[in-house]
Formats: sequence, structure tokens, C-alpha cells
Amino acid sequence: MTEWDKKAWTAISADSQSDGRGQGLHTWSDLPGHAALFSLVSPVVAWTSLEVMLRHKAVACAVLAVTQATTHARILLKWPNDLYQGQYKLGGILTEAQWSGAFCHRLVCSVGVNVSNGPTETAYLGKNLSASKVRAACIDAIVGAVEGDLAAIPSEFDRNLLHQGTSLWRRPDQQDAEMAECLGVDAHGQIGLKWALTDSSQWYPHGAVKWEG
Repeated sequence: MTEWDKKAWTAISADSQSDGRGQGLHTWSDLPGHAALFSLVSPVVAWTSLEVMLRHKAVACAVLAVTQATTHARILLKWPNDLYQGQYKLGGILTEAQWSGAFCHRLVCSVGVNVSNGPTETAYLGKNLSASKVRAACIDAIVGAVEGDLAAIPSEFDRNLLHQGTSLWRRPDQQDAEMAECLGVDAHGQIGLKWALTDSSQWYPHGAVKWEG
């Protein structure tokens, strides 16, 4: 990352990608020319892990606000990093930190959103929308959000979660899914669940529980 500007954000965009990455082993595909695809590299920073997670939430909220402004259909955040419109995935957000000891010195924010069309069984914003305009709006919104007042971001992120209310969740050690109420996502990025059967609450990192809807 040493070749990027040390004092300003650097944007890298594409009309399509052949090997898009998501969280873990998940991949992301698009229809060429119909998606907003870009990565943003931060200037040199010195953020703790908690500050990085807060900015991940800020990025998600910024992209959500831009995309929501283009459509009447409700868009929600699927923990930890997806955008959903109804039951279909609209886009994804991946933030990756470059660490130097206990501090992040660069943050890379990668975003993919289906704008004017999308692969089978995915959502998109609208046939008449411009992918380049949505991309530009997202970039401006992300930089503004990450560098702005972050006080309201945690509550805004939780308020727009797809998992609001009570739904089915599955733990790796259990065969059957159980009903649990989503308590939100904490400062470490863990999701809180209050299990209906035991009336007990616990916070889980990504991969420790699976949302069944």
C-alpha cells in the first residue's frame, strides 16, 4: 500500500470483475457495465480495531443511503456486509485493514452494487440508472461518512439490519434452528441474539451463527 497517496483517498473502479471476493470464501459476480464496482484506499491513518469496525459500519450506512435514494423498494443491511432488497442480494461491502502493530494504517473499502441489471436471483436498483453515477455518489458518501461525525452510526446500522425482530438462527453445534431476537451489532462487529427457549443473550462473531430467516 506504500504506492498510494498518503494524505488522500484513492479510488479504483471497474466496469466488471471476473474474480470478485466477498466475506470468507464467498464470491461476487456482476453483469458487465451494469454494476457500481470500486475500491477506496484510505490515506495513512492510525485506527484501533474498534475504530475500524465503526468505519465499516459508516461505509455500509453510506452505501445504503445512496442506493436507497434511487428506489422505493426497501434496502437493508445483512450482517456483516451485504445489501439486500427483499429476499435477494443487491450488493456487498468488504472492508480490509492493513495493520502495523495494534493500529490500522490503511483501510481498503471494496463495494459492488447491481445498478441497472444483475445476475439471476439477485436484485438491482433500476433499468434506467447509471452505474457510473451511483458509483460516484457512493464514493463521495463513503468519504464523507468515514471522515464525518460517527456518533449516530451504530444506531443507524442497527436500525437498518435485515435481522430486526425475532427470526430463526442456527448455531454450529445444533441441528435445528431456533428463534432468537436480534439485539444489534456491537462495537466489535458481533451480533447479539436473545434466544427464545432459554431467554438468554449472547454475542457472536461472524461465522458462529447463521441466519435462517
